[in-house]
Amino acid sequence: GTVLISLLAQLVVRLPWTPVPITGQTLGVTLVALSWGRRRAFATVLSYLTVGALGLPVFAMGSSGLNAGPTMGYLVGMLISSVVVGELADRGWTNSFWKSLVAAFLGSAIVFSFGLLILSKFVSLPLLLTSGLFPFIPGDIAKNFLASAVSWKAKKSSQFVAMFILILIPLSSFADPVTSEITVNERGFSPTEIKVKSGDDVTLSITRKSDATCSKEVVIPSLKIKKELPLNKTVLVALGKVKKGQIKFGCAMNLMDSGIIIIQ
Repeated sequence: GTVLISLLAQLVVRLPWTPVPITGQTLGVTLVALSWGRRRAFATVLSYLTVGALGLPVFAMGSSGLNAGPTMGYLVGMLISSVVVGELADRGWTNSFWKSLVAAFLGSAIVFSFGLLILSKFVSLPLLLTSGLFPFIPGDIAKNFLASAVSWKAKKSSQFVAMFILILIPLSSFADPVTSEITVNERGFSPTEIKVKSGDDVTLSITRKSDATCSKEVVIPSLKIKKELPLNKTVLVALGKVKKGQIKFGCAMNLMDSGIIIIQ
C-alpha cells in the first residue's frame, strides 16, 4: 500500500499558478481505504508519511520531508480521509459501487478541506479556490470512479494491488519534474546552492518572508526572468528543462545573498 501511494505520487501534472501539483496520491489513499478498511488504511498512509518525513523521496516529484508548506494540509487530509473512508468500507459500503463512490467523494472533501485551510496561509483568499480546488475537480472525479470500481470488484485483493503496482512502475518513470523550495529571509535566498541534473524540468518554489525592498522580486538574468514575490506567499518560477551549466538568481539590486543552480 505504501509503495502504491509512493508510485502514484510520482504521476504529476504541475500548474503554473499554484504551488500544489495534481498527483495520483489521493487515488492511492482512496483505493487502499476502500479495499483494506480503516486500520490497514490508516497504518499504510501513516507509514507513507513517516518514510517521507524521514527522507525517502516518496512525496510528489520525488520530494521528501514534512514542513508547514502549502501542500501540508493535503497530506494531513489524506491521513484523516483514510480513517473515514476505511471505516465506511468496514461497514460494507464497498458492497455497492455507488456507496463506494460516495465514500470516495467524502474522502475528497476531507482532503480538500484540510488542504485549503493550510494553503490559505500561502495564497491570497481571492485565488484560493483556483489554486487549491477547481483545477483538481475533474481529475478527482476520475480517480474516485476508478478507485470505487476497483474496490467494488476486487476488494481486499492483494493480488490486484500488486498487479496495479507493476503497471504503475513504468508510468511513474515519466514523471520527472523537479521543484526546489527556496525561502527569502533577511539575509537573502536560502539555500544559495541547488543541484539538479541536465534535462530536469525545474521549477523554483519561492516563499518570501522578508519585507526588505530588495526581496520584492526575483531575477534570473540568463533566462530573462523577473517575477514579483508577495510577502509570505509562495510563487512558482518555471525554468523548463535545463542544460548542463549554471543559472544564477537573486534580487535586482544585489543587496542580499543570491543563489546558483548547478546543473550536472
